[in-house]
Formats: sequence, structure tokens, C-alpha cells
Amino acid sequence: DTKANAQLQIESIKDAQFFYFSNFYRPHILDFIMQSLWIKTQSSPFEAPYFSCVPYLLGEGQAMQYSVWPKSNKRTPVPRLPFRPPHDYLRDAMVAALEGEVELDFRIQLQTDSFLMPIENNAVLWPEKLSPRVSAATLRLPRQRFNSAAQMEFAKRITYNPWHCIPEHRPLGNQSRARRRMYFELSRLRQSKNAASHYEPTGDEVFE
Repeated sequence: DTKANAQLQIESIKDAQFFYFSNFYRPHILDFIMQSLWIKTQSSPFEAPYFSCVPYLLGEGQAMQYSVWPKSNKRTPVPRLPFRPPHDYLRDAMVAALEGEVELDFRIQLQTDSFLMPIENNAVLWPEKLSPRVSAATLRLPRQRFNSAAQMEFAKRITYNPWHCIPEHRPLGNQSRARRRMYFELSRLRQSKNAASHYEPTGDEVFE
């Protein structure tokens, strides 16, 4: 929930995430066990599934969660294992992957039970037996270069917020309401530190 998220961010700033899980007054032992069992070093941003984790609206009166899955079984070697990989190794993997086309499977899971598939408690995993994830689209990323100096400078001027969407697909739940403010403040702080003015992209931008 929102309070737990805030507690995690406080310990993360101090680079002491362990104390989020072992806090005497508000421990998260089960979360620690889950993270220990499931966490792994990713090989590429295009080779891992992504989950919305929070619900979104799919038209009036219908909640859903979405996920994005790689359509390729390719796995990029992670450099320097078993030691810590370079900081930018995931970006490097994306650069290499986009020397060709990348395809991702976009899936949605409809809310069919408001009790077993809650909106306000994001710690509950929606059961697939009640509502399987259904492929809704294929995302195709064409061959491209995205890490030129001009593009990296451009990235400093734009921001991301899950609320930047049409009303019919807006985020739902307390975590999403908190993220609306949180993402705005973080973006404003980042652009202030970078001395960069905000720019709203049109899609017509061209980079050499």
C-alpha cells in the first residue's frame, strides 16, 4: 500500500533496504521471502516480462491489469557475472537488440471478482484461474538507434507518468493516486537538477 511504499523509499534513499523488511514496528518478512525467491539478474529489458502490478480502467465499469511478455526465447549473456554487472549493461543490451526488430506480447487480465481481485490492495495477485491473461496486441519496435547524444539530452526534458492517458484507461487504486503526485514531484526534481525545461513530445521529433 501507499504507506509501505513510502517506508521502502525512505530506506532505499539510505541504501538500507534490508531495514524495510526487518523493521521491528512494521516488518515485511513475507515480502522479504518472496523477493529472495524470485529476484534475479535480468539479461535485457526485452527478455523479461513486465506487470502493471496495479489495476487500470478498461472502459467504464471494467478494471484490468496488463502485462508485457517477450516473444523471443533469446537470452543475452550478462557481463562480469558472478560479480556485479556494469551499470549500463541493460542499456547496452537494448542497443544490441534494436539492431533488429523486437516484438513483445501485450496481455490483459480482466477483473472478474471484486473480492479476490481487489483494486485497493496491490499485494494480492489476481488468480489466473479466475481470469487468464489474454493476448490483446503485439508491440513491434522497429530497428533503431536511441542512445545518440541528442536523444540522451532530449530524455532529460521529458517525463513519464502513468496518468498520462485517456480517461477510459486511467490508473485505479490508492497506489496509483499516490504515484500521480510522486511521479510529478520526482520529474520536477530531476529536471531541476539537470537544469532542463520540460518538453511535451509530439512524435514528430527527428534525431540524426
